[in-house]
Amino acid sequence: MKHNLTTITLIKETRTYCPTLTLNARGKVVIGWEHVLRSNKQKAEFSDSAFCAEEAEKLLIKDLKIIDAKLSKLITANLTQKQYNAIISLCYDISVKTFKESGILELINNYQFTEATGQLRKWNTYLNEKSYKLAKLRKIEISLLTTTDY
Repeated sequence: MKHNLTTITLIKETRTYCPTLTLNARGKVVIGWEHVLRSNKQKAEFSDSAFCAEEAEKLLIKDLKIIDAKLSKLITANLTQKQYNAIISLCYDISVKTFKESGILELINNYQFTEATGQLRKWNTYLNEKSYKLAKLRKIEISLLTTTDY
């Protein structure tokens, strides 16, 4: 399974567009559609310029392709596109590595979607404080994960 236009729309509707370097709800430096800049080299590359929406979408699609490739090796369950979109949205936020280590992957691969939603709810805080934005995002992802229609 791979991301599609609906995935891109989900990310854009639930993230903030940042034309310049910004701290996100988790305190990470981001640009574009909350693309996380991990290295100082990346931060320096974007520090002095505004980032147009077209460039941000290209970077988003590049990020989603990377997540797709990693998830294709991990997910064994047959998912609907909506369920996959929920997972890719979560991974875009917390990383595929963290997703894998969280226990959610095992629950999904065992078709335990209700149990997985309990784990998703845990990812709605920053610095031990509940974040309204993250709670709202998790609620959307839970709704997508628990729907069985395509």
